[in-house]
Amino acid sequence: MTAAFWVLTFFFAYGLLLYWWPALVYLAAGSVLTYCWWQRRRHGRFSIVFGSLCALSAVMTWAVSAWAFLIPISIPVDSLGHRRMNCGSVVSPVPAAELKVTAGGMSGPGRHPIPQSWMAETCADELFFRGSRAAGVALIGVFLAVRAYGHFSTPRSTQVEGAA
Repeated sequence: MTAAFWVLTFFFAYGLLLYWWPALVYLAAGSVLTYCWWQRRRHGRFSIVFGSLCALSAVMTWAVSAWAFLIPISIPVDSLGHRRMNCGSVVSPVPAAELKVTAGGMSGPGRHPIPQSWMAETCADELFFRGSRAAGVALIGVFLAVRAYGHFSTPRSTQVEGAA
């Protein structure tokens, strides 16, 4: 169960770069594998170490996810050159009417005018991409936190009290 979970997590992290649907598959399969692992878990001598690593990894994934949600992004307008546009952050995007192209950190007219509709669509796509990937990373953090809790907690005994 453990190896299957980590392989699934690896492929999900890779799939984050491709499509949106791996999140649904990961949620379902990760939940099943975590439930099965939870039923069979035992306390070993390295449980505290594994639990600490899972907890640290969960905190790091949540920090990266929060960073992706909160930090503003600017994207290049040209393939060559210094012109960029500031799109804001996932939680606080720049309104479409206020998008503008900057050249080298200074605002001003560019060589070629950029249509406002293109800027709005490009920023919306970038922010959606960033937000969906941040949500996927946060989902990995949830599963890591559950596994950390499983390593730290004492498993219930399957034997009936008083039976010999």
